[in-house]
Amino acid sequence: TGLVEIFAGGDITLGGELSTTGAAGVSLTSTGGSVADANGSGTSNIVAPLLTLDVAGGVNLDTTITTLAGTAGSLTIRETDTLVLSAVNVSNTATITLALGNLTGSLTAGTAILSAPGTIDLDTTVGTLTATSATLTIDETNGLILSNVTVTGTATITLTAGALTGDL
Repeated sequence: TGLVEIFAGGDITLGGELSTTGAAGVSLTSTGGSVADANGSGTSNIVAPLLTLDVAGGVNLDTTITTLAGTAGSLTIRETDTLVLSAVNVSNTATITLALGNLTGSLTAGTAILSAPGTIDLDTTVGTLTATSATLTIDETNGLILSNVTVTGTATITLTAGALTGDL
């Protein structure tokens, strides 16, 4: 029921499920490696209210979490339900797929590939956005390239600076 913390200088491989209850979370730190899913896509690696990452390389996980925070070189998250991104910073590509619910919060990434059956409502600093959702609201700090954005309802994209290009 307490906080689960894993620190490594190299890779972290999760072959089972890390689970916490209450307000506790999971913290994964890899200063010179990646975090890998060894139990197969679709089988949970993390079940917790909060997942905090500090990973130099890539992260590839199946989750049931409420909030995701931290940094990674690249990120692939397959989430079972609604997810809040709390200042998530990804050097390269962030791929986040929700089975149910909404995706909200803030994301910085070179490329964002996002999918949620409900709403995607994010403050972003991304170069290229690919998204699928019912409703899309993006508040972007720079220019943005749209690539394969599919929205069944309303899409609202606001840029603080730069140009909006691509297809919606």
